[in-house]
Amino acid sequence: MVSQYNHLTIKYLKLINHIGSKRTEWSHYQDDKEFDLGWVINEKSGKLTKQDKIKRKKLDAKKAIKGDLILLCQNNHFFGHRATHVVEIVDEPYEAKCIDDMWTRRVRIVWIAEKPWEKAPLTEDVIGKKFSFRSGNLVNVKASTIYLNLDKLKFE
Repeated sequence: MVSQYNHLTIKYLKLINHIGSKRTEWSHYQDDKEFDLGWVINEKSGKLTKQDKIKRKKLDAKKAIKGDLILLCQNNHFFGHRATHVVEIVDEPYEAKCIDDMWTRRVRIVWIAEKPWEKAPLTEDVIGKKFSFRSGNLVNVKASTIYLNLDKLKFE
């Protein structure tokens, strides 16, 4: 069956579970068609103050505009980096919210990987092997180290 999403124009990548967290659980959003996507600060990394980190997350959270598509990738301690979602920003940058030092934007799920996510597409198969996530900030897919291959996503 041909998907209405085969023509996706993804603008950004975002890591939602950093490798440093050693998470063994997936962030599941399949219960809701919309959810608040978070920009979480890593208080343990770097030399910036907490307030400076919050300001940077604010700028990054407001970078995307309504309608932009983001490929979400997750790291699972046992199963590695996986591409699990494509989401669309449904609010305007000025509507970004900060709750408990975490900036959020409202998103709608456009595509979600089939379960089990242990078999979801490997991130490197979707974006290439030269790119490596360094944070949970938005990364433009036009970066020279990204080779976006949406054929690896299975659309129903």
